[in-house]
Amino acid sequence: MNNKYEVLLLIRPNLDKEELNKVIKNVETKLGGNIVKKEEWGEKTLAYTIKKFKKAYYILYYAETSAENIDALRKMILISKDILRPMILRHEKKWPYEYKNASALKFPERKPRREFNKNDSYKKSFSEKTKEDKKPSTEKKSETLKEENK
Repeated sequence: MNNKYEVLLLIRPNLDKEELNKVIKNVETKLGGNIVKKEEWGEKTLAYTIKKFKKAYYILYYAETSAENIDALRKMILISKDILRPMILRHEKKWPYEYKNASALKFPERKPRREFNKNDSYKKSFSEKTKEDKKPSTEKKSETLKEENK
């Protein structure tokens, strides 16, 4: 069964055109299946250094391929020293470029934040413990002695 995948690769910037084409060809053979769209973004500056490189050559693929081909691609990427960083995403329905605007994209809903009520027993017990900890040790000892005498 073929799934939709988006594959973004950052390739070493210091490769010759021949070496770069060789890497691209190798990636495309490992992807197999149907490459729907290929975008070469060219050389861009990175936000932070990756493997001592400040720039990288970006290539984006949209492909319909099997999971076995993606596993083979991941193994090849781990072995290859020419690919600095991969990003492989699986899409369920549409490709991102098929949406007309960003509001059409649907993201999974986040769980609501847990809010504590002022009357929660958790906060009261915690605040009481901290007040006891702040008292000097002599006061604590005298309080425990008074309680024992009662």
